[in-house]
Amino acid sequence: MRKKILISLVLIIFFCSIYGIVWYIRLPEFDIYQSFATSANNFRHDDIRVIVYKNRESEEMYKRVEDEINRFAGEPNTQMTIRLYHSKKEVIDGVEPFTIIFIDYENDTYEITKK
Repeated sequence: MRKKILISLVLIIFFCSIYGIVWYIRLPEFDIYQSFATSANNFRHDDIRVIVYKNRESEEMYKRVEDEINRFAGEPNTQMTIRLYHSKKEVIDGVEPFTIIFIDYENDTYEITKK
């Protein structure tokens, strides 16, 4: 009887582990959660909140986020602020982002501020 229970527990743990691994692999690298645009005359500023699931410290990931935003929203003619969060709960609770990327297209500057 004890052997059957032990085998059952091992199988449950094994399948839960497999499920967790498959779930993590299927997660996207990032998800654009919110996007706000402010514009007037010749000025446009986009403020974007992004949930990052993988590659949180990758410089290339920051560029991919910018490219994805520009693909669906069009390239802003002045400024963009990208705020990176670990989870949606952090955004809802008002937690500061772990990284803020400020891009000024007029002056061609790119600033990354980490928490």
